[in-house]
Amino acid sequence: MQSMKNSSKILVVDDFETNILLLKTILSEAGFSVKMAYSGGEALTLINREKPDLILLDILMPGLSGMEVLEKIKSDEITKNIPVIMITAIHELKSVRYAMEQGACDYIKKPIIRDELLDKISGVLNTA
Repeated sequence: MQSMKNSSKILVVDDFETNILLLKTILSEAGFSVKMAYSGGEALTLINREKPDLILLDILMPGLSGMEVLEKIKSDEITKNIPVIMITAIHELKSVRYAMEQGACDYIKKPIIRDELLDKISGVLNTA
């Protein structure tokens, strides 16, 4: 897949460094500006400071879960319009459905497939 060559800012939120580094590599190579957060609390701080164009948010994290972070993002007038793609190892449709009901615009399953990820991001950013 070709480089997207844009200046969109993407915040990646995951508690596993390996996942974050993989996503950062894929997104940086595609031309995105990438910020990283290793917890829900850190993510909320960065969201308010950086105003990302898109958030990739892991569902299962210790402390504030991805679902709790999503609920806070979508209940805040300042951040509610930032698109969020949930990232999950969960293959339970109920969790994904709940995230979509709470305002997530899409989801992607782990393990991450590069082209699938970039296609979803492109679709969201081109319609946001």
